[in-house]
Amino acid sequence: MRSQIVALLIGLISLSGCSNIEDITVKEVQNIQVKNMDKNHIDLAIDVLIENPNALSFNVKDVDLAIDINGQSIGKAQLSEGFSIKGNSSEVYPIELSAESGKTLQELWPSLLLSAFSQKIEVHIYGDIKGGALLLSKTFPVDHTEKVNLNDLNLNGLF
Repeated sequence: MRSQIVALLIGLISLSGCSNIEDITVKEVQNIQVKNMDKNHIDLAIDVLIENPNALSFNVKDVDLAIDINGQSIGKAQLSEGFSIKGNSSEVYPIELSAESGKTLQELWPSLLLSAFSQKIEVHIYGDIKGGALLLSKTFPVDHTEKVNLNDLNLNGLF
């Protein structure tokens, strides 16, 4: 009985330390690779610099993200595979996303062609990353906009 009370107290103390979990932040999108694209669907591999100021590592199993390119909605993204964000780290994580686009490729062409002149596209990723550590579950907001050099955009020979 006494050992159960001690275990309960240790559990409560460790969970109370989790109440001041800081947000995990997306610092930079370093690479965007188009893995596959058809009329209304796109698969992307994105290298993202993520900063986790917390001692706890988080397992990301779900995202609720939207992707815009040059102000045009690409669609809602689904995480193709979960990943872990290490505690007290600032690291690049390869993330694979799949999005069903509300717009066809033909509708996005004018915006993409204008990017050819500036040699950059503006990528806006926003929404939530849902992660967990031990018994703790937390949603972290993401709102990151970045201009990506067209030379860094790998289209896998799609065009």
